[in-house]
Amino acid sequence: MFGVNTKINTIKNIIMHHICIIFIILCITTSGIFSQENQTQETVLFRETWIYLMKGEEHFLTGSEPFTDICYFSATIDNHGNLRGDLTPPVLPINGEIPFRLHLVISELTNHSRTHYLLKSKSTARKNLIKNIVAISRLYDGIQIDFESVPREDGPAFQQFLRDLKKRLPKTVVSVALPPRRSEAHDAYNYAAISKIVDRVVIMAYDQHYRTSKPGPVASKSWSKEVAEFAIAKIPPRKLIMGLPLYGRAWQETRFDRALRYSHLENIISNYNITKTEDEEYGIRFEFEAPVRVIGYYESLSSIVAKLKLYASLGITSVSFWRIGQEDKRLWERIWVQ
Repeated sequence: MFGVNTKINTIKNIIMHHICIIFIILCITTSGIFSQENQTQETVLFRETWIYLMKGEEHFLTGSEPFTDICYFSATIDNHGNLRGDLTPPVLPINGEIPFRLHLVISELTNHSRTHYLLKSKSTARKNLIKNIVAISRLYDGIQIDFESVPREDGPAFQQFLRDLKKRLPKTVVSVALPPRRSEAHDAYNYAAISKIVDRVVIMAYDQHYRTSKPGPVASKSWSKEVAEFAIAKIPPRKLIMGLPLYGRAWQETRFDRALRYSHLENIISNYNITKTEDEEYGIRFEFEAPVRVIGYYESLSSIVAKLKLYASLGITSVSFWRIGQEDKRLWERIWVQ
């Protein structure tokens, strides 16, 4: 009986020994998995994170995102300096952890002649515009100027406009959105001069390739690095905000939506073996189907995080994103606000 008990104890010890070994292996394996997961989920630290919000897209915000500033896009301007659009601040979910500032974006994106007139020092429209911006600023924490069509010769007038506006808004955060540059462009957007006037400068570091350009990334990492390095050399660190795109673009290799010459028509009819119809009422009508090769580029989670890490490594402490609703929601888990 004693021998049997001894054998049973020996078997128990062997089993316990193997269980301990298995447990240790599991611990090591699990630790490796968690370590890889933590490495994958590494966060990037910033002082300020700005997001652009289009009217009607408020539902994309949950209130849990790591944003310090929300830019409501946008109020437009008429020829008399009046602000157009719904200027009422949006109703947004409250984030209990990170209080955000709300900014109204004032934009003029394409009309060069209107921008020139609005910046003329003695124009009634200019005075009216500044008066209207000051009035609406009482409903917001900040005002952002996004004038993307300033003629080259109006650079000094643009700076004076910003100077006069800031003088009227000493306690309001006045920011400006500027196009990306990798070197001096000798245009209206003098980084160094403008940064001395306003509180924040957003560099829109995207549209490296655009709708009418050849296909390519919206903001490649190497291109973004050059843009950031030029901005760093011109703009004080506490004022600089590097913008990132949350979108992509697609291009058709062959475009058929264009004006046609008769030689074009003959080539189309010949190449696609189509039958045309013709009468005096509408001339020649034709119809055909053709395969279209599409080339697209889109910002991925990894490409955005790579640029965030790049900017952080360059000492940049603030970033912005265009715009909410276009992103992979996992992105917000990768950003930490100081």
